Amino acid sequence: MSYLEIFTDYRLGSETYGDALMIAFRFYILAVGNVLESPHFTDTERIEALKELHVAFNNVFPNGGV
Repeated sequence: MSYLEIFTDYRLGSETYGDALMIAFRFYILAVGNVLESPHFTDTERIEALKELHVAFNNVFPNGGV
């Protein structure tokens, strides 16, 4: 499942936009931590994974949900 699919599921599955944003942001923080701490990524792969995560979050929650 892609980051975009995960964030879209959070948004569609929550009762309010605020709830979806709160849950998705928690996942975002955990995912960033996992990417940065994982020994399985090269620096280039980390950068690409973080870009993908950032773009997916901003596509589903433009302007950070504001």
